[in-house]
Amino acid sequence: MKTGYKRIGTLGAAFLLSVSLAAGAAAAQAQAQTEEQSALVTESMTSEREKAQQEFLDIFTQRFAFEGEGTREKPFLINDYEDLCRLRDSVNVGVTYETVCFRQTAPIEMEDENWTPIGDRSEQLVFKGTYDGGGFGLSGVCIDTEKAALFGYLDGTVQNLGIESGLIRGTDAAAIAASAGSQSKIINCYNLAEIRGENSAAGIVTDSSGSLLYCRNLGKLEAGTEETFVAGICHKGSASIRDCSAARQQQNVTPAFFTGELIHVSSTDSDEQMERSIQSGYGNWADYRKLELVQLSDLVQMNCQEGRLFFEGDGPEKVFLSESRIGDLPPLCLGGCALLVLILVAWKTLSSGKMSEKTEAKSEAGAKKDQKKSGKAAGLKRTEEKGSAETVTAGSGTADGSEKTDGSEKAARRRLRICQAAGCVLTLTLTFGGFTAICSVMKNKNRDGIVNYKHFYEQEAGSTDVLFLGSSKMGMNIDGETLWTRYGLTSYDLWAGYQTFWSTYDFLTEAIRVSKPRVAVLDVSAFSYGSDYSTGHKKILNTFGLKMGPAKLQAVLHSCEAEELSDYLLEFPLFHERYANLTETDFKEPAIHFNMGYNSRYGRKDIAYDLSGLEDLSMRAPDEKELYYLQKIIDLCKEEEIELLLIKTQSPTWSKEKGLYNFTRWFAGENDVPYLDLNELQEETGFTSQDFMPDAVHLNMYGGRKNAEYLGRYILENFQVDTEKTETLQDKWNETAAIITNSFIRVIDDNEDYFDELRRDKKTVIAVPYGMNGKKTKSYRRLFDQLVGTEYECWDKADYCYGEEEQRTFQLGSTELTVTKEYDQMIIDVKNDKKVTMTESGTAIIVYDEVTDRLVDIALFTESKDYKIVHGY
Repeated sequence: MKTGYKRIGTLGAAFLLSVSLAAGAAAAQAQAQTEEQSALVTESMTSEREKAQQEFLDIFTQRFAFEGEGTREKPFLINDYEDLCRLRDSVNVGVTYETVCFRQTAPIEMEDENWTPIGDRSEQLVFKGTYDGGGFGLSGVCIDTEKAALFGYLDGTVQNLGIESGLIRGTDAAAIAASAGSQSKIINCYNLAEIRGENSAAGIVTDSSGSLLYCRNLGKLEAGTEETFVAGICHKGSASIRDCSAARQQQNVTPAFFTGELIHVSSTDSDEQMERSIQSGYGNWADYRKLELVQLSDLVQMNCQEGRLFFEGDGPEKVFLSESRIGDLPPLCLGGCALLVLILVAWKTLSSGKMSEKTEAKSEAGAKKDQKKSGKAAGLKRTEEKGSAETVTAGSGTADGSEKTDGSEKAARRRLRICQAAGCVLTLTLTFGGFTAICSVMKNKNRDGIVNYKHFYEQEAGSTDVLFLGSSKMGMNIDGETLWTRYGLTSYDLWAGYQTFWSTYDFLTEAIRVSKPRVAVLDVSAFSYGSDYSTGHKKILNTFGLKMGPAKLQAVLHSCEAEELSDYLLEFPLFHERYANLTETDFKEPAIHFNMGYNSRYGRKDIAYDLSGLEDLSMRAPDEKELYYLQKIIDLCKEEEIELLLIKTQSPTWSKEKGLYNFTRWFAGENDVPYLDLNELQEETGFTSQDFMPDAVHLNMYGGRKNAEYLGRYILENFQVDTEKTETLQDKWNETAAIITNSFIRVIDDNEDYFDELRRDKKTVIAVPYGMNGKKTKSYRRLFDQLVGTEYECWDKADYCYGEEEQRTFQLGSTELTVTKEYDQMIIDVKNDKKVTMTESGTAIIVYDEVTDRLVDIALFTESKDYKIVHGY
C-alpha cells in the first residue's frame, strides 16, 4: 500500500510539474507574443508618426510653391483648385502667411469634395495673410464638419470673393469664416450657397471681432433645430459691420450674442434686387471711398472687374522679407531737422558778424574817399602858402585818429562775437546735458535687455567665450558661475523678456561689433511666442538697451509700426511723464554687469512637468517671420565664423509645443546646426521638477547649475574654445563668480539650502551664539550639526556677566565689525555701514567673501523662530 501511495504521489508530482511547466511555457509564449504585438504596435505607431512627419515636410517645403512673390505688388496666384488646397494644407500645419498676399485669377470649381476649412481655432491654426478673390467665385462648395466655412480661423483679410454654389453644413456654419479675430477684414464678399447649422447658421461669418464691409448673403439659411440661431451676415461677436445686406428678411446678426457696430446694414425681400446689387458693384463706388471705417484705412483704390467691386492693391507689405523700410521713416527727419536748425543758427550768427564787418569796412572806405574830396575842395579856396600846410596837418591828424578808433571797435566787436558764440555753445551744452541727465533718471532700467546690454558695451573685445541669446528662459536658466568655475568658460547672457528672433538678430549684430563671441547659444522658445506679442513694454526691453546706431535703427524697424518709429528711436516720448512714478531705484545704477547678464533666482516648487511628448514626432510650422530671422541668425554666424548651438530649455508646457520643437530639430539639421532639447535630457542633466521657480516658467539656481554643467561639457567636447585666459580676465571672472554666489546666498530662506551653499562655496564663516547661558537646546545643537562640513569659527564663551559686556572685534579683509554681547541684546556693528541687533536667544552666522572682500551676509537663527533663517544684513 505504501509503495502504491508513493507511486501515486510520484505520478501526481510529475503531473503537477508537467502542468506547471506547460503553464510556464504557455505564459512565456503569451508574454513573447504580447511583447511581439507591443513591438509591432510600437513599430506601427512609429511608422505612422514618421509618415505624418513626412507629410508635414512635403507640405511645408511646398508652402511657397505658387506663381508670384507673395507681396502686395506681386501676390501669390491661386490659379486652380490645387493651389487653393496647397494654401489650405500649409495653414493647417501652422503656416500663418502673415503679411503674405494671395490673389485668385479665375473661377474655381470645388468638384463637390468635402472641404476641410483653412485654419482651426481650437488648434490655433490661423490664416493672417490677404486673400483677394479678384472678383471671382468658388462653385460646388461642399463642407460638412463641426465648424464649417471656407476659413476655419481667419485673422487676416478676405476680399472680392464669392461663394457661387454648394452646401455648407455643420454645428456652426458660415460661408467665408467660422471664426474671425480682431485683425480680420472681410470685404466685398457674397454668398449664394445653402448653409445649414445645428447651433448657428450665418451668411458670411459665424463669430467675428474684426470688420466686415460691403458683404451680401443671398444664399438660403436653414436651421437644424428650432433652437438654431440664424443670421444673414454674422451670428455673434463684436465686429464692425458696414454696408452689408442679407436677403429674404434675414436678421443680419443675432441680437442676444452680437455686441459690435452696425452701420448701413439692411435686408431685402427681392432676390432680383439682391442679384442686381451684386452685379452692379453695390452702387456708386466713388461714394464708398469717402466712408471712414475702423481698421480699413488701407483701401487705396476701388474698381470694377467683371461687374463686381474689388480693391486694387489691398494688403500689407511683406515687411520681413524686405528690410528696406526707410521710406516709412519721416519721423526720423525730426532729429536731422533739429540738427540742421542748430547749424543754420550758428552759421547765421557767424555770417551776420562777417557781413556787418564787410558793411562797416565799405562805409569806412567811402568816408575816407569823401574826406579826401572835401580836403581838396577846401585847399583850392585857401591861400597857397597857409592853406596847404594846414590842410596837410589836419588831414594827417584825422587819419591817425580814425585808424585808432577803427581798430578798437573791431576788437570789441570780435570779442562780442566770441562771447556770443561761447554763450550759445554753453547754453546748448547745458541744455543737452540737463536733458540727458533727466532722461537717464527717468529711462526704464529693467534688467531685461536694457541694463544687461548697457553693461555688455563695457566688455573687453574678445573676452566672451559663450554668448547666450534669447528670452528670460535663457537669462535665468543657465548659470554663468558654474561655466567659469567648472570649465573656465567666460559667458554673457544677452537677453530680454519675450525676445523674438528678429530682436535676437539685432542683439547679435551689435554684439559682434562690440565683443565677438566664439560660440553663440540661442534658446528657441521664441517659436512659441508668435509675432503678435509686441506690447509697448516688450518692445522697450528689446530696443532701449542698444546704443543709437544701425543695430538700434534695425531693431526699431523690425519691431514697430511706422507710426511708432519716432517714439522708440527718440525714447523720451515714452517715459517723459514718469515724474510721479519715480522711485529710489531710478537714481541708482543696477549692478547686473557683475553677473554678466545672468539673473539667478532662489525658490523651489514641485511643478507638474509633463513629458508625455517624448514620443510625439508630429511637426508644426512656426511663425514665418520668426523662422525668417532664425535663418538670418544662422547665416550671420556662419558668415562671422561663430559656432552656433540651438537649445530648448526646460518648460512645463513643453509637451503642448512639441510640434514646434520637432520642427526646430529638422530645421537645424537642414542648416547643419546642432540642436539640444534639454527637456529630453533629464537623465543627462539630472533635472527634476523641483528645479523650477514657483512661477512655473523659469528655473531656479539649482536648475541653472545643472544646465550649465551639461552645456559646459558639451561645448568643450564639440566646439573649439580656448580656455586659456589672461590674469586680468581670470581675476575679473573670479570676482564675477563670487558675486553671483554671494547674491544667491542672501536670498535663501531654507536652512538646509543655506548651509549646503556655504559648504559649496567655501566662504569665511563666523558663528556667534547669544543668550544660551550654558543651556544648549535641541534646535541649537541641530543648527550646529548643519554647520558640519563648513569651515567656521565659533565665538561661544559666556555671553555676559551681570553688569558687564563681552565684546570682540573681527577684521575681515577691509571690513571691520564689532560684536557686543549686552545683558538684553547682541549688537553686530559693521563699521561705517550697518548695525544688526539680536534681542533673543539664538545664533548669528556671519559670512565674508575673500574674493570680493565683502561682507556677504549676517543670518540670524533665533529660538522663537525655531532657528529658521532670517537675513539681517
